[in-house]
Amino acid sequence: MRLFLTGRPYIREELDKHLTKGACIIHIAADQGDIRGYLSRKMDDDDDQDPGLMTEDLRNDVVKTVLEKASDMWIGASLL
Repeated sequence: MRLFLTGRPYIREELDKHLTKGACIIHIAADQGDIRGYLSRKMDDDDDQDPGLMTEDLRNDVVKTVLEKASDMWIGASLL
């Protein structure tokens, strides 16, 4: 059986408790530039539909918050 799991860093403790034999823990991280580009395109599309709805400060806050939260997601485990 093969099983692949992803989750936030605190999940690592649970994996260590229950799935340590034969588990291969790998680090997976999203590229911040890709996330920033995706968010920018989506917000630009929304701005085209409803101009002026989002201020530059709000756009920056959205990008900053999403990038901070995305950096917490990185654990992967593959059981072979």
